Parts: sequence; structure tokens; C-alpha cells
Amino acid sequence: MYLALLACLCSVCLMSAEPGDVPAAPQDARPVAVGATVPLTTPLQRTDGTAATLGDIVAGKPTVLIFYRGGWCPFCTRHLAGLGAIVSDLTTAGWQIVAVSPDQPSVISTTLAKADDGVPRYSDAAGEAMRAFGVAYRVDDATNEKLKGYKIDLTAAAGNDHRWLPVPSVFLLTPAGEVRFVHADPDYKVRLDPQAVLAAARAAAR
Repeated sequence: MYLALLACLCSVCLMSAEPGDVPAAPQDARPVAVGATVPLTTPLQRTDGTAATLGDIVAGKPTVLIFYRGGWCPFCTRHLAGLGAIVSDLTTAGWQIVAVSPDQPSVISTTLAKADDGVPRYSDAAGEAMRAFGVAYRVDDATNEKLKGYKIDLTAAAGNDHRWLPVPSVFLLTPAGEVRFVHADPDYKVRLDPQAVLAAARAAAR
């Protein structure tokens, strides 16, 4: 009951979506619903550039999966630092935590060299995971130019020009890829408190 209530309160939208369409605004993203199963064949990359799948990363373990915008985003950096502080508690509760962004592997490696918070990172530079989870959106021209004014180059970060970002989000997955909890907020400044993540994981493990 607690898990269902928390999921309803925290999730912006629990509607399932076809992964083929990438909306033009974060508020139009449609995260996959609690109870949905995401394909474990979804491709990602490790920080050394080698290929992996979601199944490789989950590796038969209950998983807290974080989507973040990139190492250039200070809100993401602070959130990941906070999540790093609960890694040991999540492990005790039987969960692993991983974080995924559209940054290409070399960019993620550079980020980790500066500040490794203990949360393993994976690259979704091709955007397949963002689309599979329904959190991808395309950054419009005006926003892209504004980011460039801050010396943030999305094309260089991802190594391609799709200009997709994920709505910052938290998913709890079973070893089979079933979604047990969702938090996704189109306001990139709003992040789920690490203690709330831990509470949701503990509740889901019961």
C-alpha cells in the first residue's frame, strides 16, 4: 500500500508510451507505468565505451535506475552526490543503484575523474534507454542556444546531434525489468530526496 501511494504521489505520469516518439518538451514525456516491463535488451555503454544492455547492468539484481541530464547539470551533480550517500544503505536493503545520461562514455569518465560519488554511470548517448523508459524529450532551438551561452554543448556531450535529454527520474526495477516505482518531474530542479529513494526501495523489497 505504501509503495503504491508513494508511486502515485511522486510520479508525474504513469502512462505507458511507445518509445518511438520523442516529444518536444519535458512536460510531454510519458514515463512507463508502474507494472510495465522494460526490455532488458535496451542498449547502453560502459564508461570505457564497451557495449552493454540493461540486462547486463541489472545483472539479476533489484535496481534503482537514475536518469540524469548530464555531468554539466549542477542539479544532477548534487542529486547524485546525495544518492551516493545512501549506496551502502541500498546495498543492505538488497538494491544496487546506477545512473544513466546521454553523455558519451568519454564525457562521463571525465566527470567521474573530478568527482566520483560512488554511483556507477552508463551512457545512453544514442537515446535508446531514454526512449524505452518514456522520459526522452528533444531540446528546442531556443533552449539549445541558451545552453550554449553557458558553454554547454549537448551535441558534443552526447557525440551526436539528436539533442535529447531525459526528464530527471528514478525507477525501481525488479531483476526481470519490471517497474515497481517511478518518479519523474519535468521541472529539472525538482529531485526525489535520497531518503525517499531509500524508503521506496525498502518498501518495494517487502
